[in-house]
Amino acid sequence: MKVADLEGLDLDYLVFKAEHPETRWTRADWETQSIPYSVAWQWGGPIIEREQITVICDDGKWEAFSYWKSGEYEDDHEYGVRMEGETALIAAMRCLVANKFGVGAFKDELPDSAIDAPQNAGD
Repeated sequence: MKVADLEGLDLDYLVFKAEHPETRWTRADWETQSIPYSVAWQWGGPIIEREQITVICDDGKWEAFSYWKSGEYEDDHEYGVRMEGETALIAAMRCLVANKFGVGAFKDELPDSAIDAPQNAGD
């Protein structure tokens, strides 16, 4: 599944896994107990602030950006992720997932195991 297409329970589940990498929850567990990161500011807002994700609305389209430097000096390279969404929270949570799972472009896909299996499946 492409990060740019994530929404609803799938997006919220991957935000949860990004926030709690030690979790053993599967996607099936998430069906019964979920946290609405991508629709409720009390859950998604603190993540946006902590991760310093920038959210803007450009011509009615929400975009989220997250950048980091490769070193301490001014000429070091900047790396980042840009994601879009129907709302500010959806765009920002897609950006978080892309950063945490190392998916940097719209064309990049998450492995099915990121959604279907617990993070520590080998334990």
